[in-house]
Amino acid sequence: MQKQSYKNKLFKSYMEDGEEIHLIIHHHLIIIIKPLLINTAIFLIPSILLWLLFPEAYIMWLIWLAIGFVRVKMLIFAYYFNALLITNLNLVDVEWISLFNRSAQRIEYGQIESFAYNINGFLNTVLNIGDITINKISGSQINIESIFNPKQRVQMLSKLQDQMVQGQLHKDHSSLKDILSNMLKQHIEEHGIVIEED
Repeated sequence: MQKQSYKNKLFKSYMEDGEEIHLIIHHHLIIIIKPLLINTAIFLIPSILLWLLFPEAYIMWLIWLAIGFVRVKMLIFAYYFNALLITNLNLVDVEWISLFNRSAQRIEYGQIESFAYNINGFLNTVLNIGDITINKISGSQINIESIFNPKQRVQMLSKLQDQMVQGQLHKDHSSLKDILSNMLKQHIEEHGIVIEED
């Protein structure tokens, strides 16, 4: 329960009232490894080595190290917050490019026609990494790249969509039944019961 509320707090700005996150689908960790290694090689390792070799210029190396730490932190944030949120109301596709560049797109379960996945390439096949495509009834598509075990994710999303749509149909059926019962009750109160003989 704590883990659930923690996720809800982190993504609170993307949620509506009464909306709760069931699951978060992140990109595979492999997509962050390369940029992390590059930033470590350019900023962190050289600044520490140069600090040890030239301690008198420690301010310059300290600034270089701080820049590296900030860049690594931003990469980790971008990785974590760039996700597909599966909630009790909708799917929310969050794109978090940087601190000042982010967006979210809501996809209602009733507007989804189907889910598909694609695994392309030798390495992706070995590591079981692929792309998920959400096909909307309107004909538009939303692609989510570099997801681990995309087949399982697509099966889970399809099952969840069926449950949500069935739940909505049941709720709509109950609402319609209540409306018809109230209309019939009001009609009987106003006009009584009239029996016509043939």
